Amino acid sequence: MQEPTPRVDARPWFVYLLLCRGDRLYAGVTPELAMRMRKHCSGTGARFTRSHPPERLLAAKSFASKAVAQSMEHQVKQLSAAQKRELASVWAQEFAIEDLPEILAAMTPKP
Repeated sequence: MQEPTPRVDARPWFVYLLLCRGDRLYAGVTPELAMRMRKHCSGTGARFTRSHPPERLLAAKSFASKAVAQSMEHQVKQLSAAQKRELASVWAQEFAIEDLPEILAAMTPKP
């Protein structure tokens, strides 16, 4: 019997790490990174980011499916803060956030 092939979604899913107020870290998963950043910054993204507003996106990594991304998010959430920061530095080398103006715009506070 042949094992089923993992489903690949039409669009990538992202696992991301945010630096939040109080030097807190937040890990999340989404298929729409810019939209999710806007929600976090507006206070409608997650309970944690409502009480610890995001200061900047540290890193993000794309995955081929929701299931794989959610599995990675779970693994990331098990890491210590130091391990998350190290992972963010590795991911940041692979995913240049500076090249995505819509994500940077989503993270910029409105006057």
